[in-house]
Amino acid sequence: MGAVSVGPIAIENQDYGDFHDGQTSLLVATSLSTTPARIWATGNWANHWIDLYLSDMETDSPINCMASSENDASGYVVGTENSVFYLGDIFKMGEIFFPGATTITWGPGTVILNSDFRINNLGGSQCQFNIVPPCTVKVVHDIDIVGYNIPPEWGTAIYLWGNIDVNIGDPSSADQVVFTTSEPTYPWWPHWFGIGFYINGYGSLEPNIANTVIEYADKGVFTFHGLYGEYVTSFLSFNISDCVFRNMTAAGVSLYRTNFRQEASIEESTFENCGDYGIWIKEFSPNQSIQLSDNKIADCSNGIYYEGYIRDGYSNTITIADNVISAPGISGAQYGIYVDKWVSGDPPTATITGNAITGFKNGICLTELTESTELKKNVVDNCGYGLFLKSSSPNILPHGLLNTPNRFNDNMIGIYCDDFSNPFVRWTGIRDNTKVGVLIGNHSESQVPDFGSEGQENWGFNSISYTNYPLLYVDMKHIQGTTDIRARGNWWGEAPPYLSEIVGNIDWDDYLDYDPLIPHPKRESWYSHLPDAYGLDQNYPNPFNPATSISYYVADGGFAELKIYNLSGQLVKKLVSGIVEAGEHTIVWDGTNGAGTDVSSGVYFYVLETDQGKTSKRMTLLR
Repeated sequence: MGAVSVGPIAIENQDYGDFHDGQTSLLVATSLSTTPARIWATGNWANHWIDLYLSDMETDSPINCMASSENDASGYVVGTENSVFYLGDIFKMGEIFFPGATTITWGPGTVILNSDFRINNLGGSQCQFNIVPPCTVKVVHDIDIVGYNIPPEWGTAIYLWGNIDVNIGDPSSADQVVFTTSEPTYPWWPHWFGIGFYINGYGSLEPNIANTVIEYADKGVFTFHGLYGEYVTSFLSFNISDCVFRNMTAAGVSLYRTNFRQEASIEESTFENCGDYGIWIKEFSPNQSIQLSDNKIADCSNGIYYEGYIRDGYSNTITIADNVISAPGISGAQYGIYVDKWVSGDPPTATITGNAITGFKNGICLTELTESTELKKNVVDNCGYGLFLKSSSPNILPHGLLNTPNRFNDNMIGIYCDDFSNPFVRWTGIRDNTKVGVLIGNHSESQVPDFGSEGQENWGFNSISYTNYPLLYVDMKHIQGTTDIRARGNWWGEAPPYLSEIVGNIDWDDYLDYDPLIPHPKRESWYSHLPDAYGLDQNYPNPFNPATSISYYVADGGFAELKIYNLSGQLVKKLVSGIVEAGEHTIVWDGTNGAGTDVSSGVYFYVLETDQGKTSKRMTLLR
């Protein structure tokens, strides 16, 4: 705390029985003539001093006395010229056994964590543990006194066992809860181990962590079933939102062998420099669901890493949506997103959508996943492999009314499919990758990757190309195999494509002569050249799924009808029927019939009929 003139001092020896042999806590206040008033505390024999948050104490009045309170909950009593204030129970360590239906509260204010703090409620009625903002929990980083056979290298931690309703932070508050170290400038991490949860069986462990900062730990939040072998930590609920995890050595959030009885979520949180993993999840219990969305993960060796369960007949659901994951400062960063079914059992159902990933050896890596996995509107760039598939067959599809595509651009290799991967790929950008757009292993079986099949309704509509074609670049390469890879109806950068850029057994016929992913230009006067009093534009997008826009023009106001027909000439749906004003009009067809039911893939005609005549065009719906 530097050289200051001090005044009142409060000293207390804390005895925690078998857990700890006792420790001296010391509070020092500014001198009687000093304002604003300040109080420093130490819990490790004056090795580190912590400037306390004084809440609503009158800091403009000098402190004239200070002492340890006889009421443990009040902690310390402070007297000023005008009033008496209680600082609360500042120093935390030890274990609370079976508190029952009680409430344990930290904050507002400063809490000093001298060593492990535990709530052990494995067999009791549910209790509550609340940390109320604004609250700063300072972990004394060089005290390593633990008990109960927990490895000493783990250091200080908060352990919450059993039936506990945990509420850390307040999502509606402007103030935060902060877990940090007493010595943030000390260069070696971790200073403490983090916040750990454990319960065996179906208790009511309910962590809700919001608007909280956790830093300088080994793992920010973790489950520690590993202390007890095969046991699983069972949560009634688990939610993290609007939090910051930074400067970790192992992971921001680490969940191992967990059971969620409601959907779990980690949302709208930031993970910065969290060591090996931003979020690490392994061996979920069966039939679990977790949502990982709207997070920002930066400078972690792996962004989101998920390995599933090891029991046959069960499957889990994981949604990874709208995360921004980057590793510009990490040399050799491995995976932006990694999803694996794990040793045996059924693969998870993964929905991976709207993520932006850059700077990894593998942007997205999927292992042993089936067609139940979907990728939509992801953008992966500046990676070694944009998408790396191991024995996986996901559906890679456009999203929404405007067919927002996945884009695997500006990587070394856009998409890699190993010998047993058979993805279904439509409306995907695979552009400007420096070595290979799509690299495919040895496929000689009947099941092969599908980048576009025979028949316009089955075309790929992928953009696989390079702007300036560097030396040795190829659009698509089938390394070895006797079966043709399906790749019809794609844009290869040229029409016809350069045959030297398509290597191996690949069926690329029925190529496109335009890039399907370039937005349709708005033509303000597309009808100006028409001699007729009416006109019909080509729908966009085309082909489409699930919806498309149709523009039409009438020179004079009057009656008009716009109708959809199938190839058999049967009326599917009437989009317009009535008096329309002169000029251009646009309407969206959502791919349903007159009863509101989705129609099947295929070719459809749309017909405009006015008092002056009628005209028609064709379009293709791909489901």
